[in-house]
Amino acid sequence: MRDRHSPSPPTDQEHEALFFKRVGKNIREFRERHNTTQRELAKRAGLKAPYLNDVEKGRRNFSMRILLKLCKALDASPAKLLHGTERYALVLEHERNMEG
Repeated sequence: MRDRHSPSPPTDQEHEALFFKRVGKNIREFRERHNTTQRELAKRAGLKAPYLNDVEKGRRNFSMRILLKLCKALDASPAKLLHGTERYALVLEHERNMEG
């Protein structure tokens, strides 16, 4: 029996939020290492600066299309921007397989 004071495992939504926060952090770090402003990167990627700000802070769920635009604008591979997210993706995949 579960102790009612023990924390419950993270939900899919929480794992997704952690995933997008990690990717956003990677984008910001990569951008800053290359001395590029959010405005410059947003312009190169065809995005609005406030949208990019939300992406970097993990407040936006974004599509693969947006990720690829950012990769191109940063001259970075998707693997570089997705670095560190493997555990979130694996947990989500495992949980979904357990449901089905």
